[in-house]
Amino acid sequence: MSKVRAKFQLPKITAMALTFLFGAVALAESNHHVNASTPSEHAEAAEHYKTLAEAARQNVRSHHEQRMSYERNSLRNLSEHCKTIAKKFEELAEEYDAMAAEHAFFAGDQ
Repeated sequence: MSKVRAKFQLPKITAMALTFLFGAVALAESNHHVNASTPSEHAEAAEHYKTLAEAARQNVRSHHEQRMSYERNSLRNLSEHCKTIAKKFEELAEEYDAMAAEHAFFAGDQ
């Protein structure tokens, strides 16, 4: 990669990395324990976990895009990092889906 091209790519990559980092932090901060005992509280909790699952999936999509960018720029190690992080966010989304389903069951939304 030429020095000129590298100069223009670095700010873009840095900005994207910061966006992903802040997205992950926001997702982690929003992941608080939900106490639900009534059907309406369980329905609220189900929606909460559905929202978290979608946020995790957005992080999967973002990391996939970042991975493609790194691969186009021959940054293999960074590409592998994004692949690993995307996989973890997908697993997290699946856990949130399961929590949403459990709460929906207790809310009576079978």
